[in-house]
Amino acid sequence: MSWSELLPIIIVHFYALGTITIVSGVLSQTKWLTRIAFWLIFLGVITHTALLILLWETPFSTFTQPVYMFILSWLIIFIALIIWIYCKYETLLLPMVPLALLIFLFALLLRHTKMPLPPALPGITFAVHITAMFLSIGLTSLGFGASILFLLQEKSIKKKIPLIGFQKDIPALTILDKINALSVMIGFPLFSIGILFGIVSARLTWGNLFVFDPKEVISLIAWCLYAWLFYQRFTHGWQGRKPAILAIWIFCICVFSLVVVNFFTETYHNFYVEKMLRRYGTTYLSYRHEPSYSKY
Repeated sequence: MSWSELLPIIIVHFYALGTITIVSGVLSQTKWLTRIAFWLIFLGVITHTALLILLWETPFSTFTQPVYMFILSWLIIFIALIIWIYCKYETLLLPMVPLALLIFLFALLLRHTKMPLPPALPGITFAVHITAMFLSIGLTSLGFGASILFLLQEKSIKKKIPLIGFQKDIPALTILDKINALSVMIGFPLFSIGILFGIVSARLTWGNLFVFDPKEVISLIAWCLYAWLFYQRFTHGWQGRKPAILAIWIFCICVFSLVVVNFFTETYHNFYVEKMLRRYGTTYLSYRHEPSYSKY
């Protein structure tokens, strides 16, 4: 068994055990369990980093599909750990660690799917596009986690339900709102940069800026909602429940775009390249050809 096959198995075990121990530790308010969870997740991140370094030796134009999902799951876990180390809010890991584990497992299920890229695509514009988009989605996952906890805590407070168990350890509503605002303040510009460089890459590769591809449409919807949230937060001082709900919707749309659209729709972002080649032929991989996606 090669390292590229062994490391994912080790990572899954670290993250799965980390998920079990962090959930058990937070719900039971057992500090030694949360400490064990931290080290399990930390070791998982170290192993995950080693896997990404190993995969980095693969030529960029012949990446397999799971690499991108591996990067996203690593970003989510890494951001969660940073928040834990610097802010000591282990409750934020409750939604984020299981989410990263699910994304990693999903990538493993499709580890043999090939994703050759058009010759012109693996350039600086495409690299910036991918990096900015995944960083923004990672930050959006942080806003998602903070928003889930915000709504849970707010419901208990409004109904005057005594805070018992792990709810006592959930950060105050103002802190959760600030975390949400921080994720938007950094995440939206990154999302915008990712969209912009994606448009540039499409223009250089396929000769069109926007062809109503499903991925483009859903990304535009997500960007509009993100822009509205950014505008309302930092122009009109939006706080509390509404931005929390909108942050959850934006993250869900991003996940829908990444998983459903990229895997199960006919789009030139589709990760099932073999299917797209059967349907559209070798022009799918050609450089600056007239797009076969004229129906979009």
